[in-house]
Amino acid sequence: SKFVFTSHMAGHVTLLLITAPFSVLAMRERPEAKGGLAFGLSRWLSAMPWLNWMVGIGILWVWQVPSVFNTLMTWDTGFHRHLHLLSFLPSGSLLLAGILLCWPLAGPYQSHRLSAPEALLYLSTAWVAITLLSSLVEFATPGLYGGAALPINHHDQIFAGLILWVPACLVYFGSAIYLLREWMSGEL
Repeated sequence: SKFVFTSHMAGHVTLLLITAPFSVLAMRERPEAKGGLAFGLSRWLSAMPWLNWMVGIGILWVWQVPSVFNTLMTWDTGFHRHLHLLSFLPSGSLLLAGILLCWPLAGPYQSHRLSAPEALLYLSTAWVAITLLSSLVEFATPGLYGGAALPINHHDQIFAGLILWVPACLVYFGSAIYLLREWMSGEL
């Protein structure tokens, strides 16, 4: 109960930065399926990377708005925790956000992925958005998150911002280095 916000943020990071990319990377390219539903869906998702970026980052931002967070925390601890469908809304939307965010970078069809310069720009802007969000969380007025129903101490708020920022930086920086190495070696 001491680190409610930190554990909440760790769950978000796990879904967005670990589970979703591995789910997309687990899909393999099937040459025999060209022209099928999966191929068309992949082409459609990769055709609008800006939309994937906006939805992916936007969903993460929405769940960190103090009023939304406070409502979610009181919703989960109250009578409504028995409504199982609604309890999966935050987790499911974050998993969807992560899948949409990484699809143009790691989708199953190589021909639908962004080129290395576009992917570097895509990752850099996502890193900036995550950095801004984690800064807003860390430096928000103490007591803004949690409210009267579930008070969150200032240290928990700082740790939550760091939990969001540090893993995101490591994942995005590692991905950017990989893309840069591949681009410079001429393999992409």
